[in-house]
Amino acid sequence: TNKNNDAPNLSLTLGPCTFDSPDVGVVFTAPFWDEETGGARLRVVVAGLGPPGLAAAMRLAQPTIPPMMRAPFSNQVPDFVVVDHNVTAMGTGGFLAAGFWGRRWEFLPATSYWRC
Repeated sequence: TNKNNDAPNLSLTLGPCTFDSPDVGVVFTAPFWDEETGGARLRVVVAGLGPPGLAAAMRLAQPTIPPMMRAPFSNQVPDFVVVDHNVTAMGTGGFLAAGFWGRRWEFLPATSYWRC
């Protein structure tokens, strides 16, 4: 618990961009080794640099035209997406960054979009 009620200074660096606003949220896939099964798995991580950022990232889980379309989270999200509050009004036009990891889970400019 922070006794001074100061929010921690969080930031996210992806490719050439560093995002540091609490409005920023991120959804990404990441590899992990499952000790129980002895196999490689994927995780989906949803996080925000603050409560507004987490809310923005979670908006990707809402259907866009209920009930005619699945939630974008379920079938239309690339390996990583960085968003802020603009994603509500602008949809994918509000993405700050999006793309696909390389074969070794590295950032690849050729398969990515970003707006710093």
